[in-house]
Amino acid sequence: MYIKLDENNYIVMMTIEPFEGAIVASEPSQDVISWFATGKYKFIDGKYILQDNWIEPNVKEDEL
Repeated sequence: MYIKLDENNYIVMMTIEPFEGAIVASEPSQDVISWFATGKYKFIDGKYILQDNWIEPNVKEDEL
């Protein structure tokens, strides 16, 4: 699993293939994968932390 973080450690991209600028991370569980581009989870100290101030986006998944 490879992820890209923004300057605030929010996950903005995730792939199973390596890409430039990616960091290696263990695969998350349950519904985390669906919400990488929304900021629902933040990658902190090697863990995926649910954010209390997360707001449901009003876009379709294919727009992310």
